[in-house]
Amino acid sequence: MKHPLLNCLAITICLCSGILLACQAPVFRYALERWNAGTWNIVVLTQGPIPPQQSQSLQTLRQSPAADSRLIEIQHIDLAAATPADRRRWEPLWQAANSDSAPVVLALYPPSSSVDQPVASLMKLSANTAVQILSSPVRRELATRLSAGHSAVWLFLESGNAQSDGEAFERLSDQLKKDEERLKLPSAAELQITPKQLTSLRIPLKLQFSILRLHRNDPDERFLVDSLLNSEADLREFQEPVAFPVFGRGRVLYALVGKGIEQRTISAASDFLSGPCSCQVKEQNPGFDLLLMHDWLAAIGDTLVSSPVPQEQRKPGLLKIPPGRNGGAKGESRETPDKPLQ
Repeated sequence: MKHPLLNCLAITICLCSGILLACQAPVFRYALERWNAGTWNIVVLTQGPIPPQQSQSLQTLRQSPAADSRLIEIQHIDLAAATPADRRRWEPLWQAANSDSAPVVLALYPPSSSVDQPVASLMKLSANTAVQILSSPVRRELATRLSAGHSAVWLFLESGNAQSDGEAFERLSDQLKKDEERLKLPSAAELQITPKQLTSLRIPLKLQFSILRLHRNDPDERFLVDSLLNSEADLREFQEPVAFPVFGRGRVLYALVGKGIEQRTISAASDFLSGPCSCQVKEQNPGFDLLLMHDWLAAIGDTLVSSPVPQEQRKPGLLKIPPGRNGGAKGESRETPDKPLQ
C-alpha cells in the first residue's frame, strides 16, 4: 500500500443570499468557542442480565459527569431478549470481542463524525472499563492545552521503530515551529471587537502548536488509541508513526502517516486551522470528536471573538483545501455497523 499523499478535503462554507459570510475568527478559535463536543453512544451488550461483578463499572458510567453533560449516552442491550433486528445488528460485534460470554462494551463515534466505520472501541466490560473510557493522562493534558489557547495539539502515535518515530517527530516539530512564525492572526479590528475585549479573553488568542507523544501499547491510553486508529479503515495496517491534529474542544481533523508527515501536509493543516472560519457548521466538516472530560464553557468565559452561524443560509458551497491522506475524511456519518470491527 502506498504512503498517504496529499488529498483534497471538501470543507464547506455557508452562503447566505449569494454572499460569503466570512467570520474572521480562526477556525481553531471558532471551533473552541462554538462547536459543542459530540455525544458518544456507549453500548453494553450481554447475553442475559449484567453480572454483579461488572455492574459497578456500568453504574460508574451512568453516574459520571460525562453522562450528566451528555458527553456519553449509555444503552444496555440484552441479546437474549433482543428483537431479531437488534440481534443481527449487534451480535456479530459481541461475538467478535467475546470468548467467555462476558459483557461487551462498544463506543460509537458521535453522529457528527466523518469516519470510515462507527465503532471507535470494543472491549469487555471489566472493573476498570469506566476509567478507561472516561479519561486518561494524555486526554487530560490535551484538554488542558486546548483550553490554555493552543491552536492545535498534535497527537503523535509512535510506531515503536525508534528511527522512524524520531525522523517523523523531528519533521513535525520543525514545521510547526516554522508555521508559528509565518502565520498571522487577525487584529481586533478585523475580528470586529475592541482591543480591550481582545486582551480580556479568558483563553488568549495566540498561535501555538504543540505535540503529545502517545505509545500504542499504553494500557492507560487504550481507548484513545482505539479511537484514533479505528477512524480510518486502513490505519492499523501501517507500522509507522501517525500524527493527528486536534483543535477546538477535541476535534481530530485527519491522520498523517509515515512519510506523509511532511512539510506540505503539516503546513496545510496549520493554514486551514489558522484561517478564517467562514461561518462553518461543525457537521459539514471532516473529522471526529474525542471524548474529553472538560468544562469548556467555564474555560472560555463570556467574551468571544467569533460570531454565530447565521440562522438563514443557503445550501453550503464547497471550498477545497489540500491536506489529508488517501482514503480519509470521506464526509460520511453512519449510525449502524456495516461489519464487525477487526
